[in-house]
Amino acid sequence: MNMRNIITKNEKDLIIEKYKNGHKIMKIARDINRSKSGVTKVLVEAGIPRRSKDYERRKHFFDFDFFNIINTEEKAYFLGLLYSDGFITKNGNQVVISLQENDVDILEKFKKSIKFTGDLQYVIRPKPRKNMFRLTLSSKECVNFLRKNGCKTNKSLTLKFPNNKILPNYLIKYFILGYFDGDGGVSYSKRKVLIATFTGTKSFLRKIKLFFKENGIDFGSISQKTNSKEMYDLQYGSTFPAAKVLDFLYKDSKIFMNRKKNKFIFVLNELKDKNEKYNKMILPILQKRTYKETVDNILKEMEN
Repeated sequence: MNMRNIITKNEKDLIIEKYKNGHKIMKIARDINRSKSGVTKVLVEAGIPRRSKDYERRKHFFDFDFFNIINTEEKAYFLGLLYSDGFITKNGNQVVISLQENDVDILEKFKKSIKFTGDLQYVIRPKPRKNMFRLTLSSKECVNFLRKNGCKTNKSLTLKFPNNKILPNYLIKYFILGYFDGDGGVSYSKRKVLIATFTGTKSFLRKIKLFFKENGIDFGSISQKTNSKEMYDLQYGSTFPAAKVLDFLYKDSKIFMNRKKNKFIFVLNELKDKNEKYNKMILPILQKRTYKETVDNILKEMEN
């Protein structure tokens, strides 16, 4: 008998360890210079449950169970981001999220959080549209979870706010911040007024408005968008309510889109210089919060 054909105990232990750690059978076979059938036989004899053929065929991996239980800030935030800027492909096998290249920082954070092994795709678009980065997740588990909980194909017309069984109350604000970073905006009107806007279905925005009201922030108004019968804007269209909304979302939040938070603080700085009511309305908010980025530092970064 050719002794080389006999797989040693050390090799068997290594095969089982690698397989349990997510390595594919073909890769294990190459790594130890054994046949695919030999590796498969070891796993069968050891009673190790085999993974699906789909798993063996896939090129990239990530934490497929990441959204199964929403129990952390990062899971709630990225779920909100998917509800806004993510979509399920027509064939129903993939979840895709694309952001303009200036916001690649948040996609990199998402990639790291879900332990995605592939690369972001750079998408060049015809001018004047901005180029983008895209992350594509091939996962029936992820697709099924999103579909089950209100985030479906063509979701812009049917999007539903997740219930408390999926999203605990103490994580709702992080979910809303993720949603805002995808489908929200900070603006500064000609009348020198700070405005915070959320865009979505009427029922979805009502949930957001109710959440803020329960936390002492009112005066938001919901209006239909002029170019759509199904889409609405929830707008906090005066400086103090808008500042309270954004301050509430950013307070103690560790994950956020840098560009939008920086714009919020930049606008507050503009109000400081131009709005006589600033000291009474805005300054107390900034004084009771310790932001990681001070106004001066952000202005300095924007100048470079």
